[in-house]
Amino acid sequence: MSKKLDDHYTAMGIEPIMYSYKNNLDPYQHTIVKYVTRYQAKGGIRDLKAAQLLLGKYIDELESSSPKESTPGPIMNANLSAPEAMTNLLNQLKEAEVQKGLDHLIIIPRGGFTVAHVIAEHLEIPASKIRVYDPTLKYEGNCLVIEDIVDSGASMEAIIKNNSFIDTVVLASLYQRVGSIVRPEFVGSVITHNEYVVMPWEDPDANKSQ
Repeated sequence: MSKKLDDHYTAMGIEPIMYSYKNNLDPYQHTIVKYVTRYQAKGGIRDLKAAQLLLGKYIDELESSSPKESTPGPIMNANLSAPEAMTNLLNQLKEAEVQKGLDHLIIIPRGGFTVAHVIAEHLEIPASKIRVYDPTLKYEGNCLVIEDIVDSGASMEAIIKNNSFIDTVVLASLYQRVGSIVRPEFVGSVITHNEYVVMPWEDPDANKSQ
């Protein structure tokens, strides 16, 4: 079980996830801030090394996709297929070793079920740690919240503001719409178009009117 919120972040004046949300930080920026903020209270040098590793990867990705002068740069990992997005998401989660010290894997129904199943299998997260999100409950410890797509971000914003999570919460989503007001720490692919996203496990005819 992780330490309480009071031990980790209260002295800083604001939780890293809320700081990131209010300042529109991307997943790399948020995770780096989180590790550096909590290292003395939780992970010590290990957290600083994790931040250093992510910072190096962040620099590498920014340099590899650096736009030409006066030319808008492409969004990294944009509009990937579901299998490609899932592979990308799994690689991020494995590299960050989110399964270590994880207390709960929280599924946002219904879309998060399939994504969470794959993540739980690949990260070997036991069934005893898997929960379906219930807004009436309070979740202690380190929580990984799973969604299939963060569209407008309104639903995820409501979950964050519901104060369901007492300690640490990390968001992971297969897809995130580019204009979303919430940016998960881990995203398989960014969606830059306005079309409805049909998952491979969905019935495409059921969503024609949406």
